[in-house]
Amino acid sequence: MSDSSEIECTSVPAGSAIERAGRTEASPTGKDVRVSGTQRTPRAHRLVLGDHSKVQITP
Repeated sequence: MSDSSEIECTSVPAGSAIERAGRTEASPTGKDVRVSGTQRTPRAHRLVLGDHSKVQITP
């Protein structure tokens, strides 16, 4: 499900994972979802979004 990531008010169904993502808050996920952080620089958001998606990014 997740490693040392901090997860609050977020559903992570069986088969999904949040890894090395820092703090994740109020972010319901679907089936077979993978969220992962990286130490790569320069830092950038890489998004794969479906129809009618909503994303809120905080710097």
